[in-house]
Amino acid sequence: ESGMLAVASDDFSVCVVDVELRRVVRAFASYYSQITDMTFSPDARWLVTSSTDKLVRTWDLPSGCLVDCFEVPSPVTSLDLSPTGEFLATAHADDLGVFLWANATLYSHVTLRPLPLDYVPRIAELPATTIDDEGGEPIEDNDELMDMGAYESPDQLAPDMVTLSKLPYSRWQNLLNIEVVKKRNKPKEPPSAPKAAPFFLPTTTGLDPQFVKLDDKENMAPSKITSFEHFQLSAFAKLLNSCAETNNYEPVFERLKELGPSSVDFEIRGLSPEAGGSSEA
Repeated sequence: ESGMLAVASDDFSVCVVDVELRRVVRAFASYYSQITDMTFSPDARWLVTSSTDKLVRTWDLPSGCLVDCFEVPSPVTSLDLSPTGEFLATAHADDLGVFLWANATLYSHVTLRPLPLDYVPRIAELPATTIDDEGGEPIEDNDELMDMGAYESPDQLAPDMVTLSKLPYSRWQNLLNIEVVKKRNKPKEPPSAPKAAPFFLPTTTGLDPQFVKLDDKENMAPSKITSFEHFQLSAFAKLLNSCAETNNYEPVFERLKELGPSSVDFEIRGLSPEAGGSSEA
């Protein structure tokens, strides 16, 4: 997404190439060992690299400086950052499993100043849970934490200046014109409830169908819903209706005696409302 490509050269150096411009934008100092893996941070601000000399380095891309470096017991064969940048996952030679490292910049104040040339990397133990042979209790890591004190934000250089954050450019760019954005998003008139409309809107007949106004009933197309009143009743149904008027059903029984079982079933099914009959008893 950032358009940057990190390349490891044969001289143990790392170059960052802009894919769109097709030119090298950063070239970091040469290593004395082979590069094993590298990964960008989610915001494309840092480049984390590992090499066969057991060192894990963090490069700051805007300044092109080395801001962090530590040594691990065994060389890193593969590494990657989580999508949120909270954890660094590493895999090491002659070790099974994946080791997770927490990003200290998210939990405490860390000064990301360039490291001096004579900087001696500290040795960091791999994060793991060990068992005491005697008591069987996990041994807690009692490393002393450096008291950095409460972080105080520096004073603004000028009231007209804006202090930017480490978020991507697209996240804070609109804040510079927040008043214009609010004015554009403000509705021109208060929302009003829509008028009640029928479930099916009638349309006019023609090549370009249009909706008919509710008061224009002359141009309305005829309804396609057919009423059961237009169905033609069978002779048996007409006979049954005539007998119901005189309350004498002898002709109906005589007619049923003349019919076969299949014909009786057909005439009875023809009395259902779906076939034009009535459900009234």
